[in-house]
Amino acid sequence: MNYKRYQRHFPVMGIEGQQKLQNARVCIIGCGGIGSPVSMYLAAAGVGTLGLVDFDVVELSNLQRQILFTENDLGVAKSTVAVKHLSQINSDIQLIEYNERLDFKRACEIFASYDLIIDGSDNFQTRYAVNDACCKLNKPFISSSVLKSQAQLSFFDPTKSCYRCLYPSPPPAHLVPNCSEAGVLGASVGVVGTMAANMAVNFFLGKEIKQHLMIFDSDVLTWQSYGFKRNPNCKGCVTHEFGLEQNNKATIEVQKAYQLDPEALIIDVREGWELDIASLDVKVEHLPLAQVLQGSVLECVNKTQKIIVICKLGVRSQKAAQKLIELGFENVYNYEGGIARYFEEQQKEICY
Repeated sequence: MNYKRYQRHFPVMGIEGQQKLQNARVCIIGCGGIGSPVSMYLAAAGVGTLGLVDFDVVELSNLQRQILFTENDLGVAKSTVAVKHLSQINSDIQLIEYNERLDFKRACEIFASYDLIIDGSDNFQTRYAVNDACCKLNKPFISSSVLKSQAQLSFFDPTKSCYRCLYPSPPPAHLVPNCSEAGVLGASVGVVGTMAANMAVNFFLGKEIKQHLMIFDSDVLTWQSYGFKRNPNCKGCVTHEFGLEQNNKATIEVQKAYQLDPEALIIDVREGWELDIASLDVKVEHLPLAQVLQGSVLECVNKTQKIIVICKLGVRSQKAAQKLIELGFENVYNYEGGIARYFEEQQKEICY
């Protein structure tokens, strides 16, 4: 142990406490807005082993809140950049990179060798996979999320409760905006990420962590805490019905399109007001996402016809494409990256 490095810790936790951190193994899901401060503070604190799970690459829009990255990292895998920068913060700790998308099966494999899991993912499929894997392995975990100006943070001990006790199943896909669509305040993720790191340190020091749902409102700068009890019918920590969402229709695999085939039927699922901001120079049919999810499709469309679905960023079109597949359409593609990528490739400016 480097005593000089951690000397400011000793009056608070003693050498014994620092040794506990050095022996700790933490797996962090997502190296983005929440994962950045979590990983940086835990690395600085001397947590002995950090596992870093992320399949994404650094984009310019990330830099507003993901403080682990710089402009020099654009286009590079987040997990790779995270290992590089965290090793510069603390070269004495072990950093393990997992540059992959996480599902229930893989989560069980990875989590087995860790003491604590911290979930900073930004989608419900991953969030529920993390919860179920932790329940199966009896691994304690911290769940954190941010949307717009509100953040949530909770600690779960699967022997007492889990995420499904609060939220039994994911909400309908069309009701779930992500950061790209709803927006997020950069400083808010910093607050919840720092709190998650503090919670992790307290866990390893043996301090009691109450199982509360903590909600931070950055508009009025307040924290509210709500107690909760185990759901006696919980499918996660009680009946152990693991990996339910892996076979759910919401996770239907959709083919990706990177070109707008003029022979295909192109469906734009944006709202009407968005069409005035940015329109395509090819023939498209406008059908807002809500109508698609309600089953409203063009009656004249052949079920075998090639369909390319597009929106602003590729998120809503993914949901629409999944719905079309459910309705029996056999040749459906999601235009990856949406109109934003289309305009970028056309080297056209878009204020959207």
